Amino acid sequence: MRLFTSLEFNSLEDLFLEQIGDLYDAEQRLTQALPKMADAAHSPALKSAFQTHLRETKGHVSRLERIFKQFGKTPERETCAAMKGLISEGEDMINATGDPHVKDAALIAAANASSITKWRATAQSAPLQKNSVAAMSPANSRRRWTKKAMRTKS
Repeated sequence: MRLFTSLEFNSLEDLFLEQIGDLYDAEQRLTQALPKMADAAHSPALKSAFQTHLRETKGHVSRLERIFKQFGKTPERETCAAMKGLISEGEDMINATGDPHVKDAALIAAANASSITKWRATAQSAPLQKNSVAAMSPANSRRRWTKKAMRTKS
């Protein structure tokens, strides 16, 4: 969500839908970035973790599309400047050279910075919406793959 905007919020639903649009954009961007991160990873376990993360992220996109539908809206992407910045930093890690194990650690750090915070913030406002999807936060699945990738050694 943008800090300085000309958007108008007349209800919590307006705010919620703008946040969902922002998340939708972030998750769409992530589905484009994760295959590149998987390709850049040295460790086979990390490659696998990124591929798992991609499948989960595609599920998050579907979940957001269902939320839009519940509100009678067409899914709309609201540019997520935060994710654009995070992906830019991730691309720096993808293009980095040096020790492959250190590069893998950098890729993990870049991936961890993804949209978990946005999901939590939006999920907190979800109970205020009587038609919202109850179990929308994917934070636990992201924690699982990160922990798995960090435990493995190539």
